[in-house]
Amino acid sequence: MGMAWRPMMWAACAMGLLLACDDGSSADEGAGGAGGAGGLVGAGGAGGAGGMAPAGAPTWHQDIAPIVHSNCVGCHHEGGIGPFALETYAQAAPLAGLIVDSIASGRMPPWGSAETDSCQPRHSFKDDLRLSADEQAAVAAWQAAEAPEGDAATAAPLPQRRVDALDRVDQRLTPSAAFTAEGAQDQFRCFVLDPGFEAQTWINGVHFVPGDPRVVHHLLLYVDQSGADAERLGGDEKAYDCFGGPGVGSPMLVAAWAPGGVPTELPANAGMPIEAGARFVLQVHYHPLPSGEAAEDATEVQLRLLDHTPEYQALSALIGNFDEPSGEADGLLPGEADPAEGPAFVVPAGATGHVERMAYTIPPELDGRVFPGMFIYSVASHMHYVGTDMQIRLRRGEPQPFCSADEVAPLQACMAEACPDAQGVQSVVCATTDCEAEVDALSEICGGCLQAEAVGGAADAFVPCQQVQRPTQYGELPSQPEDECLLQTPDWNFEWQRFYTYDAPIEQLPFVTAGDRFEFSCTFDNSMGNPFVREALAEQGLEAPQDVRLGEETLDEMCLVAVTVLFKWE
Repeated sequence: MGMAWRPMMWAACAMGLLLACDDGSSADEGAGGAGGAGGLVGAGGAGGAGGMAPAGAPTWHQDIAPIVHSNCVGCHHEGGIGPFALETYAQAAPLAGLIVDSIASGRMPPWGSAETDSCQPRHSFKDDLRLSADEQAAVAAWQAAEAPEGDAATAAPLPQRRVDALDRVDQRLTPSAAFTAEGAQDQFRCFVLDPGFEAQTWINGVHFVPGDPRVVHHLLLYVDQSGADAERLGGDEKAYDCFGGPGVGSPMLVAAWAPGGVPTELPANAGMPIEAGARFVLQVHYHPLPSGEAAEDATEVQLRLLDHTPEYQALSALIGNFDEPSGEADGLLPGEADPAEGPAFVVPAGATGHVERMAYTIPPELDGRVFPGMFIYSVASHMHYVGTDMQIRLRRGEPQPFCSADEVAPLQACMAEACPDAQGVQSVVCATTDCEAEVDALSEICGGCLQAEAVGGAADAFVPCQQVQRPTQYGELPSQPEDECLLQTPDWNFEWQRFYTYDAPIEQLPFVTAGDRFEFSCTFDNSMGNPFVREALAEQGLEAPQDVRLGEETLDEMCLVAVTVLFKWE
């Protein structure tokens, strides 16, 4: 199924904006793993509080605390999403072995993006939690020396980082009543939230706090700008079942979450517009507990607002999950395991290294206006439990007009005879009623451009659509590479998802224009060698892998790109 670059066309998915922390499940391993004989050392051991550090050994206050506060404490603080705090020496020293084991295994800090032979993004990412080789060696040496404390009086300065909360919460929204997740089947429930906005309001940050994260599989926050559909669907309960999407006309995706999620935060000069009278629709995918035990959830949505109109408008887009080809080169692309009748999204039972490839070309219009060109602020990959690797690329060609003279000539001739004086919306009506065959013969990009220009008031829509259109509202932009890799997550893990935000000024971010093409590939392992497959099968009482197809539930699969973009209208 094709998917246009429009908020109302994006399908619901279990996309995450995630950064999560270790659940502590490896604590027993830490006691006798890479930590060596010292294991989980206590503060009173040799070199601990009151003891002397071995000559040359790293100490907590001088060497280790800055590393832990930079890379771990953002989640592992009192009240944070980490299962324990690591803010102080007393908290960290008994867990030294676990810390070393978690770092050495790659479990911690959670960071799915990696540079590979085929993918080197041209910008680094903000808040990269990976430790350098020197930092890893220092933590290991500290643990091996039985975690000496050092001198608090000469402690190194500590960075202050909170990656699991907004710095300011201006509004909190919760469902009018809690929902009970129970039984054996996944449940999709929508909750109508009224922010009470009496004028257009700009959102600059969003964070979710699940009431019971054990059963909240993912969250999607949409906005119904008119508020009418959401109110009708919600009724007196302000809630309704909503598999597949919120069900309102023209919904705009605002933010998303999955376990361990961090806030959606935009630059100070960017925001998402929410109209007066709008209603939010919070779609929650509940995955009931394997035991069937009832669990009550009331997820809170936290908002950070702007008190002014920002320079840039932000938009969240989900691209992908195509189940068939679209046009000549978009949608689901051919693969080695396709049936004879054509491309199909199927990951066969037992398959390893199975790849599904997709592509999407940016259309010439957005919300009935000529596509304004956009900066990619952040990007994320998304699959479910069978996924193992995803790569996202952006390919640019030499700018071309949306329409060629030969392509539009039949339509021009028809309209010259049928409605020679029609302009604006009237010309669109004439074209679609009196020149239907000629319109159907147009490419999607050309037809979209003609419609956008006509509705936008162009005196002759054929002229601008036969010219190369370049956005002028951003001034001179740096040249863009013809082909660039935006992101690769080669060790995909459903539990550690997040948006990856480029560490660059807005004007230097990857820039996309109409006609640019996203290409992405998802690799799957549907064998018993995949521990996530084994876990999912056990939960369902199954002993062998099953064919996996595209779908929304946990045991289905996805291949989805998520981007946050920043733009200005001319």
